[in-house]
Amino acid sequence: MATVNGHRSLGWGDAGSITIGSRADLVTLGLGSVRLAGADATTGIESVIFAGSTADVTDVVVDGRAVVVDGAHATVEVASELDAAIRS
Repeated sequence: MATVNGHRSLGWGDAGSITIGSRADLVTLGLGSVRLAGADATTGIESVIFAGSTADVTDVVVDGRAVVVDGAHATVEVASELDAAIRS
């Protein structure tokens, strides 16, 4: 329900599955933090949902474009953008 049918309920027929031509919004989390210690193939989903945080995000793909790669924004210089936002 959270994948194909969830997206269809929002009117997005081109999302919710990993297929050619479909939207690709994906997030990868590293399992090496203390929050996710002990997570494995049988408990990975539960561990990420109940213990994972933004600090565990390693990669983000939005509509097929890499936005975060190896924990760093690929399209935004975060420090300068944050500085500009604070100054304004």
